[in-house]
Amino acid sequence: ALVLSQDTGFDRPYGTNPYVGYDDPDGELLFELPDDPDQRLPVKERVIGISDETNSVAVVRRSLVGHSPLQVVVGDRDLVVWHKPGQASALDASTVAGGTDIGTVGVYDPVVDGRLLHFVAAGDGFRDEETGSRWNVLGQAVGGPLKGNDLQPYQHLDTFWFAWVTFHPDTDLLDLTP
Repeated sequence: ALVLSQDTGFDRPYGTNPYVGYDDPDGELLFELPDDPDQRLPVKERVIGISDETNSVAVVRRSLVGHSPLQVVVGDRDLVVWHKPGQASALDASTVAGGTDIGTVGVYDPVVDGRLLHFVAAGDGFRDEETGSRWNVLGQAVGGPLKGNDLQPYQHLDTFWFAWVTFHPDTDLLDLTP
């Protein structure tokens, strides 16, 4: 039988975060960036990066609080970005459980049976305005006429600004923070 063990031969306190506070947008990086980094955001601002073959959008993660769900267009594709509290930052405190609540994010294609749906926050989830169906953060209809349907997840990256903009320098930026 295989057994997972923390006895790896390395002197490392497994179960603790060696990078406490690393997700502070104004904090230091672990390495140097190339000359002339993009200045539209602090380098360690968290973003949700969404792209297709030719277009990209970076949504400032903290701007989703109070603006979720958020309809976003990438190229010619309509998408919806959902945010729900309840996920701790793995880089904030010495343990993940002690991290700041940064919430869970999902990005979905909001089309079901050829119909484009528009969503609003409702209770602990979301509701589509077209049918009144209730949806959870996983993109699953949990009540109403569309119960049992799933939205198609859309590939995205939950990352820091410097990482996203390095590979997508022409990205559009969506920042709804005041």
